[in-house]
Amino acid sequence: MKRLGFVVVPPDLFLLGCIFVVVEIERYLDESLPGWKQKIEKHGGEIEKQYCSRVTHVLCETQRHGVVMQALRDCKRCITIYWLSDVIKRKQVLPPWTALHLPTLYLDTTPAAKHLITLSGFTGCDRNRVKHMINYTGAKFTSYFSKHNTILIAAKGEGPKYMHAKKWGIPVVNVQWLTDIMLGSFTALNQTEHIMYQQFPNPPNFSFDPKLVPTLMHAWKMPINISQDSYERVKRSASPVLLPKKAKKVKTENTDENDNVNDECVDANSNYRILFSMSSEVELLQKYAKQLGGSVAKNHQDCTHLVMPSLARTNKLLFCICREVHVVPEQWLRDSHTAQKFLDEASYSLDTKDFNSEYKCDFTQTLGTKNRNKLFEGKFFWITPSVFPSKSVLVELVQSCGGVVERIRRTSAQIEATNINSPYSYIIITHENDIHLVADLLKNKKDKIRIVCSAELIFSAILKQTFEFMSLNLSETAKATITYKDFLKKFIEAFTEHFETDFNKRKTQSNKVVNGASRLDDDTSENEEGSPKMHHKPFFRRLSFKMLRKGKDLFHKQHSDEMDLAHNKTKLAKIVVECRKEGIVNYSTPESLDQPGGPPKWEKCRLALVKAVGGYMLEFYSPPKSTKPRSGVFCALITEARETTALEMPDHENTFVLKANNSLEFVIEAHDTDDMRSWLATIKYCIRSGAGYGDNVAGDHGGTREYHSDAPELPPRHVSGRVGDRLSSSSNFDMCPSSGDAMETDIGQTLKKEFWFHGTLGRSEATNLVLHDGVRGHGLFLVRQSETRTGEFVLTFNFQGRAKHLRMTINDQGQCRVQHFWFQSIYEMLEHFRQQPIPLESGGNSDVTLTDFVVNPNARGQLQGSMGRGGTAANQTQVSSTNGVHERRVPPIPETRQVQTHNGSVRTQETTLEQISEARAVENQYSFV
Repeated sequence: MKRLGFVVVPPDLFLLGCIFVVVEIERYLDESLPGWKQKIEKHGGEIEKQYCSRVTHVLCETQRHGVVMQALRDCKRCITIYWLSDVIKRKQVLPPWTALHLPTLYLDTTPAAKHLITLSGFTGCDRNRVKHMINYTGAKFTSYFSKHNTILIAAKGEGPKYMHAKKWGIPVVNVQWLTDIMLGSFTALNQTEHIMYQQFPNPPNFSFDPKLVPTLMHAWKMPINISQDSYERVKRSASPVLLPKKAKKVKTENTDENDNVNDECVDANSNYRILFSMSSEVELLQKYAKQLGGSVAKNHQDCTHLVMPSLARTNKLLFCICREVHVVPEQWLRDSHTAQKFLDEASYSLDTKDFNSEYKCDFTQTLGTKNRNKLFEGKFFWITPSVFPSKSVLVELVQSCGGVVERIRRTSAQIEATNINSPYSYIIITHENDIHLVADLLKNKKDKIRIVCSAELIFSAILKQTFEFMSLNLSETAKATITYKDFLKKFIEAFTEHFETDFNKRKTQSNKVVNGASRLDDDTSENEEGSPKMHHKPFFRRLSFKMLRKGKDLFHKQHSDEMDLAHNKTKLAKIVVECRKEGIVNYSTPESLDQPGGPPKWEKCRLALVKAVGGYMLEFYSPPKSTKPRSGVFCALITEARETTALEMPDHENTFVLKANNSLEFVIEAHDTDDMRSWLATIKYCIRSGAGYGDNVAGDHGGTREYHSDAPELPPRHVSGRVGDRLSSSSNFDMCPSSGDAMETDIGQTLKKEFWFHGTLGRSEATNLVLHDGVRGHGLFLVRQSETRTGEFVLTFNFQGRAKHLRMTINDQGQCRVQHFWFQSIYEMLEHFRQQPIPLESGGNSDVTLTDFVVNPNARGQLQGSMGRGGTAANQTQVSSTNGVHERRVPPIPETRQVQTHNGSVRTQETTLEQISEARAVENQYSFV
């Protein structure tokens, strides 16, 4: 019993004070929501239609929803429907204790999509729980175990599956491995042999480490206040719900007595053996049937009538269609009870309009079809284990229609021979999780007949009493076995479907007048209007001067010096000696990189690495079928090619960045890890090959290495203004007068006044600054501009003696986004992480808060001198580039910089450098090399 002051709260009201709001309703079943609402209100909880300050619990599935993000900032409890179900079973509000109770960190990019997982040793609820966890991670589940499986999740270190996994070299892990992946610790994907995942306690441990999800568990440290008014309100609303329980007992006892009496009077050979499906009043309707002298059928095999409230495609309905059973509405039984006798079934029928529209069938015609139990006669089926509904249900359906289900699949040659002699006589029913079992058939191009289908083929065939698919690539022997009625039926269906569309299209085109020309030529007859011909040019037209000029190039030799190269400049990109690598990738477009604060825009493109006259070159074809590249870069110009970190790209995996010395940057997402590493290895090889190629050319001209200004022309690409917009690292966030982005300028003007902002400080220099004090500087931070993304910023901080770089964006309204957290400004973000730990994705202990910041002594002085320095640097660059030769200069002496930190407020616009110096002295000196 709970106590509320001096009031004792009954244990049934354990949800008292819990106010829920449901987001992502489209991910839940609509019919389950009213039931959950009643359960919540029955146990003292409340449900709000929209998120507000009263809400204490948010029912959701992912943390990516906007309401969930706001709720986490407001310290609200975010849980899933699994938590609510387990809490109602235990009748006690407890913090989440399994991974299924918490919303996932990912939305569409599932981390384990490439895995095929099976289970061993799990039973009952534990098995269903693990299957749900597998589904959330995006992996595929199979009830069987084969060499195609990639992971075995075992409850015990024993059993047949466990022994075969060790024999075949397939990794075996416990359920903790799956729990860590669900909570965002993706490093577990590559650590299947870790000792933590090789322990198999009994019973299996589904708990998790709260340190993995500090943001979600922080709200559970705060209690829920229950007021006296809320208790009285819930008590008044909950009291009527408890009353009908006693009344139901009396009715049930009387009903059971009557049922026992009626059961003795029922004839075992009754002509009315009734089966119910989808009915909400089963007990009452069963009573009516027994009172009329009928009986209740146990299954579809011994029933004569199927009673349904409305027409729906259920397993019972499909079985009854095969057995030619009467399908009647509930009203037939009610009217029969009123008339005290069974009425004629022909006068009662279900509404078929919506059903026919949804499944593209005629249900009335289906019920009138004869020999429905012979639909699959002469056909052989092989059904894979993971089909839905279960394999046993599909086997019984096929057998009810006269088909034969084989236990062992035939070989590809046997299937092809069977279907050639008798088309569609051998059919395979499979599921997405079992594609590997029929991969040889899908890859076999010799098999001209499509025989691998889903379970929908059986359902559709039963409802329509015919097979829909017809193959046009049959052999002569197969064509001879098909009657003209089959072709006629297929032709009528296709003709009716396309005739109206084609007629309206031609009618619209006939009324158009293009460029003032007449619709039809004068010599075109009416009969030829529907089938226009392509007029070929006369033979003498081909001998005109225009045609001769087009064919002039045919008379030149392959290496002739007389060819005019002025008209062939656009064809330079097609002069390809070798294509080293080509594939489909996603890349962040230059347009998205030029929009500070906005999310990067990803486009699908075809990336080609080719060897042209000027060396190796990367070309981006967007869309992939485009014949001309949208952008490109020579490999010799690439200065850096590396994988991105999890903090740089938290929403995307398998990404790498390419940076060129002409301020071009490309962020590319590969298909998988192997593809990404293959691209990086090939690109790095071409970069080294390009450098060696340049040296060899220079050696032929006297040993002097030169870069000529008339380099080979790059392929057509998008004109980017990032060269002018990119801020020079030497000027420490200098302003570019050519920049057209007003928002970036405003943000830059604001941040330049802050002592914790260091402009375009390099990644290595920022690392040295925050790590100058080692582990003692835990929490030391600074803010700088991103090197790889224009307009974005990076929070660099000391994490237990290691540098961490957290990427963030600022929109035009000054709002700051870090991972999936939104803040009104960058100041609120820094102040928040000075009080709350920063959520890292490393999977370990992430209890780190910001402390001191590294002071930038040039934060105020650079505002006056940035314009002048920028112009001087530009002039120097222009002068040096006119000579055509880049001279080697002696590297400067390493600069000795004083590292100064401050622990004051992050709002330092009104603070002077002298005040900071007085508050904290210089700690030490650091030499950057």
